[in-house]
Amino acid sequence: MPSPESDLQLKDSKHFKKFLLSLFTKRSITIGTLFAGFFLLMSIWSVISPIGSGNDEPAQIIKAAGVAHGNLVGKHINPLPDYPVPITAINLPSIFKDVQSSSDCFVTMAPLGNRAVCEFRFLNKYKGYQYAWTYMGAYPPTYYFVTGLPTDPMPTQTGLVFMREWNIAINSALLTAAVMSLAFLKRRTFTLIGFLLALTPTVIYYGSVINASGAEIDAAICTWATAMAIASDPLRSSRGLIAKLGISGSYLCLVRVVSPIWALAAGIVMFLLMGKSVKDFMKRRAAQFWLLIVALAGLSTAIWAALAPPLVNTGKYNFPHYFISSSPLYLLKRAFLDQYGSISMTHQMVGIFSWDTIYAPSAVVAIWVAAVVVLLLASLLIARKLNAVPLILLLFATVAMPVVLEADQIRWLTDFWQGRYSLPLVVGVPIVAGFLIDKHLGGQKTATLKLLTGITFLIFIICQFASIYTVLKVFEVGQNGHGPVLFHYYWYEYASSTPWFYLMAIGAVIFLGSGIWTVAYSPKIASIYESKRLKSN
Repeated sequence: MPSPESDLQLKDSKHFKKFLLSLFTKRSITIGTLFAGFFLLMSIWSVISPIGSGNDEPAQIIKAAGVAHGNLVGKHINPLPDYPVPITAINLPSIFKDVQSSSDCFVTMAPLGNRAVCEFRFLNKYKGYQYAWTYMGAYPPTYYFVTGLPTDPMPTQTGLVFMREWNIAINSALLTAAVMSLAFLKRRTFTLIGFLLALTPTVIYYGSVINASGAEIDAAICTWATAMAIASDPLRSSRGLIAKLGISGSYLCLVRVVSPIWALAAGIVMFLLMGKSVKDFMKRRAAQFWLLIVALAGLSTAIWAALAPPLVNTGKYNFPHYFISSSPLYLLKRAFLDQYGSISMTHQMVGIFSWDTIYAPSAVVAIWVAAVVVLLLASLLIARKLNAVPLILLLFATVAMPVVLEADQIRWLTDFWQGRYSLPLVVGVPIVAGFLIDKHLGGQKTATLKLLTGITFLIFIICQFASIYTVLKVFEVGQNGHGPVLFHYYWYEYASSTPWFYLMAIGAVIFLGSGIWTVAYSPKIASIYESKRLKSN
């Protein structure tokens, strides 16, 4: 016979468990948990990477500060030797001139030794306004205006730190919104698995440094996830969900010149998955309104590109014409070989950091690619033939579109395409593949499905921290160094001690794990979104 004390302990444990479940299944708590997890994970990447070490980050920072200070384009100057893109000079506080000088160090000196020596700490005394140059030229200003806001009142090193953290907050909000969109799905286990596989170390890294690619990729992930949620039940999708798709799609269109193409691809796939429901969906006022907003955003980017193209009249600035007399077929062939002639492009999409010179471990790339391939093959086998068509078309576009886009500019830039440029389209592949599996597999929430979700999350966490360790090792002891990694990133002014690293790492794992689990398996979250279906038009 159990004693009264044991019965009391059992009841207390049940009440405590019930309290935790009720706490984490509140929608606001779930949103906060997910946001904190993404924010902490990106912040880890940020603090281990000296300011200026991100790919093109000095030029991106100067562009953002210029737009925030009211200078949308800058003054065109003669290009530097061997620069095939236009250079613009912007009059800014002197610290941004110091930021500009860090790029040469990270590109030329850093591979020879300890990369952290390139972090100048920007402690020079204020020297007034000076011209700093950037090759971001006349890129669309939306991302740079939003990101550069902290530098206007604080043109200091602290302002640069806040600039990164503000950028991380925006990207974390986009990823959080993506996960919460998936809560609308009645069956979402494999779609969440696809979402996790879309978050490669490269994706998280670019979300943590100042680079328009990070915002473009995260906005694309939110767009793809929300598009799948709406495609699952277009006639009962809530107005809020449609608004979320409109906001993320509009922001995606405004980030880079080619971004409207990625938004268009997500829209086409969504409409194909809707099938015959497209006509009825387009009768909804919310759908019409937000489709118009996204179209206007894409049109504004096209107009901006026409009036102030990033690659301006090449003859005027005496840029080298690499393949000016080459045939279009040759240019397509060269672009294809550049992107698919080796596994380098795949490695770039999974794990490449700091001016494309630090690579994630090969095991990380192999595991990640294998997981995506398994999910993709399972989707093609399980999905019905007609429903597999959007996925097949997306796969074709993922291969073909980057080749066409590179071939269009290869005359002026030679082989310039990088894996991150393809990611806004590529991240849609695992998300759509997982969605098709959920759609045709059924709604059983078995222990096997929970195990698959847990394994995928474990892969996600292990690969992220394996990549973080690799980057931190290079910055602490150098490219070929063999000393111990102490997790003491002394080049960073804030949270630069080992305990802070472990606290952020543990917090990221706990918050992300609990948030993903809640969205995947909480019946309360599901009931909230089911009620929204019933209330929608």
